Amino acid sequence: ACGGGVPRLEGRCHCGAVGWEGVGEPAVTFYCHCSLCRRSGGAAFVAAAAFKPENVVFHGEADMREYTPPNSRVPRRYCKKCGSYVAEDARPVLGLFALPIGLCSGPIDDKFKPRQHIFYDSRIVDVGDDLPKWVTMPDGPRAA
Repeated sequence: ACGGGVPRLEGRCHCGAVGWEGVGEPAVTFYCHCSLCRRSGGAAFVAAAAFKPENVVFHGEADMREYTPPNSRVPRRYCKKCGSYVAEDARPVLGLFALPIGLCSGPIDDKFKPRQHIFYDSRIVDVGDDLPKWVTMPDGPRAA
């Protein structure tokens, strides 16, 4: 969705109690295959757009809870009411919030679509697209 010419990505949890807006261009977009994201989202991988903190607005924060998985420095945010995974607070490692685009209610602008796969060596399913696939992060080696 766009408002006033500024790109805007909007998402809400299943029950609608909490949500977020990513305003402007995302810093990075990706499909994450790490075990933490898979378990957080209950899917084979999580599609996300990551934004600088100043470009993210959270709604219903009183109804959010945070959980930091063991062996992680990155807390995840969930709706207290319906349990939906709503965001990853990747500020400790990347300085960004990762927002799962699966929470959007309709088609998203191309600028928010994932452009790469990260932690691809942790995948549980192969993905047959032409996007770059990284062993871990884009500053490391590509997956075979």
